[in-house]
Amino acid sequence: MLALTATAGMPVAAASITLYETRLDEIFAQASFGSSPIDIRFREPVELVAPELLDIDSDADYERLRFTYTERFPVTTIRMFFVDRISFCGKPKRRGIGGCTNSTIVVLDAQKLRGNPDRQGVDELMAHELAHVFLGNGHTGGRNLMNPSMANGRDELTLEQASRIVHGRVGRSESGPLWVQSDERGRYLEIVPVLVVAKPGDADIRPPRHY
Repeated sequence: MLALTATAGMPVAAASITLYETRLDEIFAQASFGSSPIDIRFREPVELVAPELLDIDSDADYERLRFTYTERFPVTTIRMFFVDRISFCGKPKRRGIGGCTNSTIVVLDAQKLRGNPDRQGVDELMAHELAHVFLGNGHTGGRNLMNPSMANGRDELTLEQASRIVHGRVGRSESGPLWVQSDERGRYLEIVPVLVVAKPGDADIRPPRHY
C-alpha cells in the first residue's frame, strides 16, 4: 500500500469530489505510450453508506473496500473510493495522507482533491495512485510520476512503465483479462468513483466536476 502526504485540515463530506479526467488523459497519453494512448473514462459516481469507513485506519478497512461492489462492475473496472480521511496506509499515519493504493483499489482523501483552484499536484496524486495498480509498490525519483513527493510537473512515465500499464492484467496473472480495454474509440481504462458517506442521501449524486 502506498501513501502520499496531504495537507492537514478539517474533515469534509466525501461526496464533494473533483475528477481531473482531462489531466489524467494527458498523463496516460504522453509520448512514452506511443501509438497506445489510454483514455481515462469515469462511470457515474455511486454511494457507499459506511460511516465506519469515512476514516480509513486499518488493514481491515481496506479489506472491506476490496470486496465492495465486486459483482456490480466488470473486473476490469477500477474502484476509486473517496473518503474523509486516510490515517492508515501500511502503518498508522498521524497526519492525513492524500491517497493509498491497496491491490486493485484506489482510496483518496476527498479534501485533498476538492476546492483547490491551483491543483498543487492533486491531479498527479490521482494519477500516481492509479498507476500503482499496474506498477506495484515501487517508487522512483526525478520528474517521474512515481516519485512519492508529489508536485506539479512530476508526471513522466518511462517506456517500460507505459508498457506495463498498457499490458497489465487483472490479478497480475497471464490468464487474467487486460485492465486496459479497447473499442472503436481506442484504448481506455474505466474507473467508478465510490463516495463513502455516513447515511443514505449524504452524497449528492450528480456528475462531478471534471478538469
